[in-house]
Parts: sequence; C-alpha cells; structure tokens
Amino acid sequence: MFIIEIIYITGALVAISACVPQLRQLYVSKASDELSLSTWMIWFLTQVTSLVYVATLANVLMIAVNTVWVGFYAVMVGLIVHYRHFRKSPVSVVADETPQA
Repeated sequence: MFIIEIIYITGALVAISACVPQLRQLYVSKASDELSLSTWMIWFLTQVTSLVYVATLANVLMIAVNTVWVGFYAVMVGLIVHYRHFRKSPVSVVADETPQA
C-alpha cells in the first residue's frame, strides 16, 4: 500500500467521522429549518456524480469512500425533508360543539 493511500484512507475516515455530530444533532433536534435543502441536494448530486466516475475507474477504495459519502448525503437530505415537511403534527379535527336545539 502506498503512503498516499494511507493518507487518503485516514483523511476519508476523519472527514466521515466528522459527519456523525451533524447527523446526530439533526436527529436529536428534529429540526431542519436552518439547513439549506438546495445546498445539501447539490452536495448529494455532486457525490453521486463522483461515485459514477470512480466506478468507471474501478478503484475499489474510492468506490467504497464515495459510497459512504453518498449514503451520508442521502440520509441528510432525507432527514432535512422529513423534519421540514413531516415533523409538524397534523391538525386535529375539533368536533362541532354547537348546541343542538
């Protein structure tokens, strides 16, 4: 294994590990209003494009790293959409309380 591969693996592990607090914070707070959905979608699509590219190179290490990144961005986008659009409780139906004659 070349030294640059060890550096790449180490850097990828550190970067991916740095994503865990963001996911945890989003999951615990259940609020995504402060996150830009369009930005996360662009990052997700960029990473998917990168994954397609490295797949054509058949580099197993880069495919593995990019797959993890795509997974991270997919989870982030999914949680952002979920908490933005589905976290609000449904409007409760109030029974008609008008007195009957």
